[in-house]
Amino acid sequence: MHMESDITAGTQNSMTSPAVRTDVRHDLTPSAPSALGGSIVRTIMKKLTIPASESHLSVALGLSVLVMSGLLWAILWQSNIIQQQRESIRYLLSLHGGHVG
Repeated sequence: MHMESDITAGTQNSMTSPAVRTDVRHDLTPSAPSALGGSIVRTIMKKLTIPASESHLSVALGLSVLVMSGLLWAILWQSNIIQQQRESIRYLLSLHGGHVG
């Protein structure tokens, strides 16, 4: 009985997808499709592994408070619009006689 690793050992996938470009690794196995900006992401990840200073943490906290307050304002604004629509629907139903159909 052959194991899958025995069967695939030493073989290379020659049936790659023509729509997706793949890079070949040093061990001759196709890697995942390459993406744009890979080096930028690697650079950001390397910088994120360094412990953040207190000033960086305060900037991140300030930005998160700003974003969360913007999201809260958007939710309140949307709830006001929903309330106005609900009042309009009730008014139209009262003109129609209160029944649908």
